[in-house]
Amino acid sequence: MDEFKMKLKKREEQQKRRSIEQPKAIPKEEEKKINLQLITQEWKNKKNLLKKAQEQKSNPSLLSDAPKDSPKPDKLSEKPEVTHVPSPLPKPGANLDNFVPKVPLKVEHEDSGDDEDRLQKILEALPLNHLTVVDLKAMGLEDPDVSQVLSGLITNKSVTTLLLDGNEMDTHSFNNLNEVLLKNQVLNHICLNFVVLGENGALAIQSGLSKNHSVTYLSLVGSDLFENGMAALAVGLKQNSTITVLNLSENSISDTGCNYLSELFDENSTITNLNISNNYINEEGATYLSNIITKNSSLTSLNLERNSIEDGGCIAISDALKENSTLKELYLGNNILETWGMKVLADSLADNQGLEVVDLRENIFEIESEIALQDAMMRRKGKLNVLWRKGKGEVEMSKSDMSAIIEYFGPTQIIDTFKKNMNLLPLVDIELVLNHIKYERTEALMMWEISFNQGSGYCHPLQLLNNILKIQTADSVSNKDFCTIFMENLDRICKILKPEPTDRVLHFKKLQTFQLTKNIIKTDDPAVSIAVLKSPLLNNITDLFFQFPNNSIFLTEFVDLLEHLLFSPSPSSFNLLSFLFVQSGFFHKLITNFLSESDSDFTSRKGYFGHMTKIFNKTKEAASKNPKFEKIFEAFPLWPQLVEKLEEINAVTITPAHLKPPENTNKKSALNEFDDSVM
Repeated sequence: MDEFKMKLKKREEQQKRRSIEQPKAIPKEEEKKINLQLITQEWKNKKNLLKKAQEQKSNPSLLSDAPKDSPKPDKLSEKPEVTHVPSPLPKPGANLDNFVPKVPLKVEHEDSGDDEDRLQKILEALPLNHLTVVDLKAMGLEDPDVSQVLSGLITNKSVTTLLLDGNEMDTHSFNNLNEVLLKNQVLNHICLNFVVLGENGALAIQSGLSKNHSVTYLSLVGSDLFENGMAALAVGLKQNSTITVLNLSENSISDTGCNYLSELFDENSTITNLNISNNYINEEGATYLSNIITKNSSLTSLNLERNSIEDGGCIAISDALKENSTLKELYLGNNILETWGMKVLADSLADNQGLEVVDLRENIFEIESEIALQDAMMRRKGKLNVLWRKGKGEVEMSKSDMSAIIEYFGPTQIIDTFKKNMNLLPLVDIELVLNHIKYERTEALMMWEISFNQGSGYCHPLQLLNNILKIQTADSVSNKDFCTIFMENLDRICKILKPEPTDRVLHFKKLQTFQLTKNIIKTDDPAVSIAVLKSPLLNNITDLFFQFPNNSIFLTEFVDLLEHLLFSPSPSSFNLLSFLFVQSGFFHKLITNFLSESDSDFTSRKGYFGHMTKIFNKTKEAASKNPKFEKIFEAFPLWPQLVEKLEEINAVTITPAHLKPPENTNKKSALNEFDDSVM
């Protein structure tokens, strides 16, 4: 019952979020007014800036840094750079945290004086065929001005890109645009975003669209088409054979408009990229669109973001995907898809061999849908990328949910997928996977070998080996395999642990590699000891100790390693300790630093000084128990002075037991907290 109440509460929160994010239906006339107000404000702002620039040009005293006699460049004689940038598909396995589909065309164009002057120069240049781009975005042009520009384009033979976003068009402009479509043979890119085209405009350009043979890109974002305008536009596009990219976002075409689109695609076989995001499309509209997916073989990209498609519509699309092999990109982000629809969709994605990118961001995810999508990706073997992220207000997936995913797939299948592509498991928390399989020696070895074969020194397998070696008993057979891999990759490990003078902080990769090295050394394997002594590994580690005196996690791990070497009965540990204390010069430098630090206030043993104090206390204790160590330490001239200073410090810093505060048994040490966070 409690679980049911929690799910019900979560559902209410999701619906509340959707009611906030989903745009509310606005009456047509009111929506037109809002659009015109926004466009008008943009015109006014731009005109004010241009007016100030004109005043400065007419009054040189207002210009502080402008040269007096510099000639005015002829902006229209300079052809702006137009670069065609196709919408890129991210390679399967790539990092997709920040992937956003790119606009298919990038146009760079500079201003040339005020609006009237610029418009006049464009009108004069059109008959001369000097321009390749006519950029009149947001200039506040009225219908007569736009009509005049379009009239000049009818016979023009150089302009390939026309940008009229945010201007006013009416009957004369619509008729001239139709003539341009009928007679101009070079124009291939038209943007009429936030131009009120409506039903009348769509009817006016019908014949031009059906007979045009040059335009490949048509963008009508926010053109107030609604259902009737979509119907008129579809009639004109049915016979068009050149337009490949059609952007109809924010036109309120609704479900009825999707029916007209379905009829359009029954006859049109050239449109490859269709964007109908933010169009109030529901389940009925998604059903019409599923007919397109089923029958059409030319469409490669379909954008349905920011609509109101729920599970029923998702299932209709999913069924259609089973019959389609040409669609490469499908964008369903910011709809109302839930578990039922997601599971059906995931099943279709696994069988569909054409899709490469599916964007499901900002939908409602639960554990069942997460498992289904992950399964689809793994079945496609790296050829499918599914994008998703948590919506606003959603609860992050719990560790129990992650464990359910791991239990569903099993460690072996996850490792096999990881071996083929490390980025194939965005849903599965690899740290939990590694923790789950830490008792499985065979899979663990495979994972570690993969990490080194990939050449990246990947941190997660290092965490895995740390976990394994911490929980293992003194089983020499199982440890031997890990030690063998360690020795085979010792050169790479030494390179990772090599101090860099430019490093200001100890990077996570170095810290994890050192933790792994410490655990391997603590196995007391003789072969490891010999290999380490022949390498620069110990010198690198001691250099890191002095380079990062404020990294308490590293210092704690270092002290743990020294403590093991001091008290282990193994000859391997004694050999390593002898190298550290006699041959490397580490012990002499440590004593020198300690005595210089101890001259300052030592009333509290914290940080670097506290760790040195602990090392020497352990060293003194080991010397009292092992005559071999006592001889080594007494060979140092500063040893008596060190012992004396150590006794003085301990007398000051050790607090009587009856004065100590009670211990908090629930509080974890810094190292334990670190281990919990990374393992």
